[in-house]
Amino acid sequence: MLSHVPSLRYGCLWITLLFISGASCYPPGPIQARLATRGSRVGALQFRQGIVKEKYDNQEKRRISNIMGEIEAILDDKHGLRSSNDSNDVEFDGVLEGDLVINERQAKWMLQAFNTRQKRKLIDNEELRWNISTPIPYLFNPEDFNENEKGIIRWAINHWEQETCIRFKDMGPVVYYTDYILFYKGKGCSSEVGRNGQTQISLNVICISKQIVAHEIGHSLGFWHEQARQDRDDYLDVLWENIQPGKTYNFLTHQTITNDVPYDMSSLMHYLGTDFSKTYPDMLTLKSRDGFLQQVMGGAEKLSFYDAKTANIEYCKDSCRNTKLRRPCEHDSYQDPNDCYSCKCPEGFGGTYCNTAAFSVGGADFAADDRHHMQWR
Repeated sequence: MLSHVPSLRYGCLWITLLFISGASCYPPGPIQARLATRGSRVGALQFRQGIVKEKYDNQEKRRISNIMGEIEAILDDKHGLRSSNDSNDVEFDGVLEGDLVINERQAKWMLQAFNTRQKRKLIDNEELRWNISTPIPYLFNPEDFNENEKGIIRWAINHWEQETCIRFKDMGPVVYYTDYILFYKGKGCSSEVGRNGQTQISLNVICISKQIVAHEIGHSLGFWHEQARQDRDDYLDVLWENIQPGKTYNFLTHQTITNDVPYDMSSLMHYLGTDFSKTYPDMLTLKSRDGFLQQVMGGAEKLSFYDAKTANIEYCKDSCRNTKLRRPCEHDSYQDPNDCYSCKCPEGFGGTYCNTAAFSVGGADFAADDRHHMQWR
């Protein structure tokens, strides 16, 4: 079912977070490596400050780097990668896991949660969640994007709206909210994790693809990377010896919530199997225990069924509180927050309650329901 998904190899960090003054294109690793395959010169591109706020001073950046050094040392000791002569210094460029911009509080939280066993996919911190009782405001840094680029960003926003109950609102050129998403053309592809005042998503010209923008929006909504879940070791092996020196902290697991949604190798938020490898792209850093899923890992073109389910359970649980279905949803489906009278089905199933097999006729998706007639999905 997923074998057709191509590998995503464009964008300069398709995993999010940035330090405004320090983010450039980073060494081979997630999105940077994908961009490198296109021969792009990210470092040569200019960054326009515009209305982008400088959030982190050099002292805070250094403190975050020191915390990453502590995590790096713990991981290296645990996996036998550290010699007695090694220091705790790491080359932390301000971006975690290739595209995540974290603040000092989040870094401390990661260190404190290092040895906990709670599964994670979405941030476990109410302060960083968005209030979706009204649309999430967003705007573009003035003069950063042309109309075609804005169109791609809006496609990614619309993709999230189609798959979840979350709604967004283009603020135009005026900033009149405390919390909002700012898209700007920085030196790489990155995003902050969760709501953080002016929540910044950096999209260099080579990062502006539907998949990458949708991925970064996921981070801004609170999604970490899929392979950072606490249960990831049940599904894949981290090949620690193949990771670039000083980069093992990018394979930390985080404490957050999954709402019992299963691990998803086809998630839009998953690394490639070769990210942060010593000899990208010839060496694996993540090896699926199911060989077939190795080809799926990190290649999603859109939100997976379980990506959307995670967001909908967390953000949209009250959307259908006044509508009760006549029967339970089947095959791991759930009440669709955008259509409360039906269930949201995984690929391959259809019908009101996802109780039938879906198939295609002339390119259109149909489902045969239990009343033996055809209905549009």
